[in-house]
Amino acid sequence: MLMGYFFVTAFLLIGSALLLFLMTSFFGRVWCGYGCSQTVFVEWVIRPIEEWIEGPALRRKRRDEMGLSFDKAWRKVLKYGYFFFVVDPLKFDAINIRALSIIYHQCAYQHECQHLSDQKE
Repeated sequence: MLMGYFFVTAFLLIGSALLLFLMTSFFGRVWCGYGCSQTVFVEWVIRPIEEWIEGPALRRKRRDEMGLSFDKAWRKVLKYGYFFFVVDPLKFDAINIRALSIIYHQCAYQHECQHLSDQKE
């Protein structure tokens, strides 16, 4: 009898591990490939700017393989300067707005609870 429970338990554990692996493999790829905000941000904001400043991928690769030149230097400075001063604040503001929203709602809830406890006294 004990051996039967062992095999059932082993089967359930192995099946659960396999199911976990398959679900995370499939849905992780769907989320990271299409739904993740970082992917959307890179594809819709960063990549077009990079292509506008430095050109298509093959041209960027060839320029990166060449030595340092004025053309390469000003494009890199412009691209990373734009990323640093324009794109990064946008990214962090989106994250900070969400965090501030959560903090505001928690404080509002605590204030409401404090107000209710003051009325009971």
